Amino acid sequence: METDQIVVRGARVHNLKNVHIELPKNKLICFTGVSGSGKSSMAFDTLYAEGQRRYITSLSAYARQFLGQVEKPDVDYISGLAPTISIAQKTAGNNPRSTVGTITEIYDYLRILFARVGIPHCVSCHEPIGAQSREQMTKRILSLPTNSTIQLLAPIVQERKGEYHELFEELQKSGYIRARIDGAIFKLDEAPSLDRYSRHSIEVVVDRISVKRSNESRLIEAVETALRLGDGTFILSMDETNDQLFVWLPEKKALFPGDNFYKTFPNLYTIRGTPYRDLAGWVSSLDKMRYLEPEHLIPSHTRPISGKQEIYEKLTTYRDGIQYVHDQTIRMMNQGMGPDEIAEKISLPKHLGDSPFLKEFYGSPEWSARNVFSGYLGWFDGNPSTLKPLPKAEEANNLISIAGGWDNLFKIAEESFKSENYQWALQLTDYLLLSKPDNKESIVLRMSCLKALGEKESNPNSRYYYLSSAALLDHNYQPNDILAPTLEVVKKYPIEAMLESLKVSVVPEKSIDKNIHLLFSFTDSGKKFSLFLRKGVLEIQPFEIPGSSVQVLAKEEDMKAVLTGLKSLPISLVTGSIIVNGSKADLLSLFSSVGS
Repeated sequence: METDQIVVRGARVHNLKNVHIELPKNKLICFTGVSGSGKSSMAFDTLYAEGQRRYITSLSAYARQFLGQVEKPDVDYISGLAPTISIAQKTAGNNPRSTVGTITEIYDYLRILFARVGIPHCVSCHEPIGAQSREQMTKRILSLPTNSTIQLLAPIVQERKGEYHELFEELQKSGYIRARIDGAIFKLDEAPSLDRYSRHSIEVVVDRISVKRSNESRLIEAVETALRLGDGTFILSMDETNDQLFVWLPEKKALFPGDNFYKTFPNLYTIRGTPYRDLAGWVSSLDKMRYLEPEHLIPSHTRPISGKQEIYEKLTTYRDGIQYVHDQTIRMMNQGMGPDEIAEKISLPKHLGDSPFLKEFYGSPEWSARNVFSGYLGWFDGNPSTLKPLPKAEEANNLISIAGGWDNLFKIAEESFKSENYQWALQLTDYLLLSKPDNKESIVLRMSCLKALGEKESNPNSRYYYLSSAALLDHNYQPNDILAPTLEVVKKYPIEAMLESLKVSVVPEKSIDKNIHLLFSFTDSGKKFSLFLRKGVLEIQPFEIPGSSVQVLAKEEDMKAVLTGLKSLPISLVTGSIIVNGSKADLLSLFSSVGS
């Protein structure tokens, strides 16, 4: 009869003096007492021994002859006892992952059981885990927002001890440039010294790529490479911190907003050019932060702030400034205004503009309004005259004629500068230089306008752009030398990226009448690329397509040297570092079609 207790009567093993106990089953229990009180005698020499003896007696006589005899412990009566397992009091090893299950090998059977009857799920997204083909992986990656930048990383080392000097050298020799080491990205030639006795994780950066259909073939190849290096797994990482990401430590009531919050009007659009930044999404993320009610705010570019109420007020003011620009831009768009009109009218109300956290030291409501307009409607401002405007040079000559000639317009521009109307004077120099690009007087006047505007500007981005533009017009200006690529640097750059750059270097005037099919085969890596120069368009596919007029055989580093101008193509053909099977004229024709 099944019972819920183990009953022991009259246990007399070693120091036990006729002990009677009742132990609950299916519970974690323990024996405590001073040394010599009989703990081990009860657990091992009585309960375990009797469990083993009963199990052995249940076997056949043939099996029992191989197991030996187990003596019955000195006890009157035991009931409710099941088959037993004994684990030595000393650990079997120093592995922190050792458990009762692993030591007794029960875990091996449980693992098989779970693998067969269970459905594994991701602990983060809770989605079922299953095998995927490379096409499925690629399709899923392409479902990410278009033009977002990702990194594919292959896990090489996972929580293992060592210094890994040789691994870093080997990865560099294979053409890889970066790796994520213990969570941080490093160039392989600048990899930190690792403690040989600490555990480390190393993931090599296979490729950094924009998510778009035109990169599908490159993405497939990167996935294959990452799977091969990572032994069937790879890691997908967004390349840059998304502006709507933040870190929340609930136990500390501490919030790390990243680039979501800092002490200036945010850079909702940078003058260097960026993809559209979703202002509504930015506001939504700030709302989520507010509702967490943080007591400590630690921004990336601003001193930490403490105090629940103060943090709430500053986050509220900040999000209101962003929402105001977004909503008012949309309102004026709905009224039929174009980006120039909106930029002229948009400004923060006094209660927001006076906030030290919304000063225009980095971003600008005017720039942000133009960004919102472009994000919703694109480049067209709704004015039909801008659909097909006159060429700028023709427009300039027409306006100069209306102004009474070039000399008269220059005089107007000069007087505007003297009256400190620097912006109007600068715009007039646009027309003057379009008509006479090399006129020294116009160049000097334009330089003076740019310097004057730069000196007045408090926004560093605007200021430096004004001043650097002025410096470029100065014939005495000596720019810093641009470092030419070295062969060592070029070797580490992926051949895929170099060939990809050829596409945007095709000069239509030199290639509009050409139709060439070439095959590039790299003898050291085994990679093959089919190139089609077709009437001003260069198509590149990372595999062999039959029918090429010429096959080019070379090592990757030799072709990289030619593509970057470190080596001459004709000389490389003569020396044999690049071998051509077929028409050399087609290869030379391809290279003559690309330029700046």
